[in-house]
Amino acid sequence: MKKRLLAAVLLTAISLSACGKSTGNALEEIIDSSEKLLGAPISEIAFEDDTDLVSDEIEKVITEEEPVVKEEFNFNPHVFSDRDVIVWGEDARDAFFNMVDAMRKGEDTFECASEEAYYTATGGRLIDYYFPVADMLVNDEYYDNLSYENGVGVIPYLDKKEEFLEKEKEFETLVTDILNENVRTSYSEFEIALSLYVYISQNYTYDFDMRDAMYTTRGDEIATYRAFTEGQGICQELSGVYNYLLLQCGVESDVMTGPDHQWNFVNIRGKDYHIDPTFGLVIRGVADNRTPLDYFMMTDEDREYYGGFPIDEFGICGLGDESRDRFDFHATDESFSPFRFAYFIEMDTDKNIVTYFDFASEETRQFQYVD
Repeated sequence: MKKRLLAAVLLTAISLSACGKSTGNALEEIIDSSEKLLGAPISEIAFEDDTDLVSDEIEKVITEEEPVVKEEFNFNPHVFSDRDVIVWGEDARDAFFNMVDAMRKGEDTFECASEEAYYTATGGRLIDYYFPVADMLVNDEYYDNLSYENGVGVIPYLDKKEEFLEKEKEFETLVTDILNENVRTSYSEFEIALSLYVYISQNYTYDFDMRDAMYTTRGDEIATYRAFTEGQGICQELSGVYNYLLLQCGVESDVMTGPDHQWNFVNIRGKDYHIDPTFGLVIRGVADNRTPLDYFMMTDEDREYYGGFPIDEFGICGLGDESRDRFDFHATDESFSPFRFAYFIEMDTDKNIVTYFDFASEETRQFQYVD
């Protein structure tokens, strides 16, 4: 009797699932009431004969459920900060996008609205930050072979065109792999910024050799692409990596400069913050190899205090001392002040909570953030 009742219980749950009801809830309710009737937990009732058939039916229903499909990031070839559009102009941005599209196809020319737009688009700065893989082509010979005529600009691949096409595909795969392994398309701007900050902190190292040689023999090697492929770099390169990944996710970001240093100026939910991925690199053997949060979501005052960079010397979009004349930019929101003198432990994106260790109190604490 118990055997047959058990079979009926399980088959009933299966039929409810087929009608579009929640299998889990239906099964729990039916088993609960059936255990009362049977006078014993289901788990203690011996399975005999036709209960194997019931198990097969349950497994069939479970395996036939539609799998959960995770939405993934796709490579976006058209990234450009809003401030750089203001500085360089829409014609230059559009010419740059045309160049990127042409290079991805292996074409030799691209359309430009003007000669000025052509030379701006092919400049090393825009390539470094907005299409880093093309850095491998930018050298003196590249610039010597630039040519523009009648609205069409030439892309001087030199003898490396096929090599570039191969590297470009590898670069797209590298970028999308980084994004899909570290962030979700459902993440908020804050969650994206923190996830990528932790990723860089844990996976990149500072290149002291490059720092020592940058003003002598290796300065022309400095490039965002180099940091992407080698997993190491100096501040110009690491801020370039962070900048590019954020823009790929739709988070507005620019590179910011101070005396002999560079970091990022990121807009989260309409407010600007300083984020320094170089100073945020983990120091192995310190703080359980956790990512320091001191340099994440800083105000102007934080940036000046943590690093000694005077506020009136901040430079953006490559403008240097002219930055303040062109833009009114300030980071004043102190919401993330608890992160100063702390290191990251984990983030719960369901509850909007960051767990961190506070060095001042020597306690593990939680920070509630807003999406």
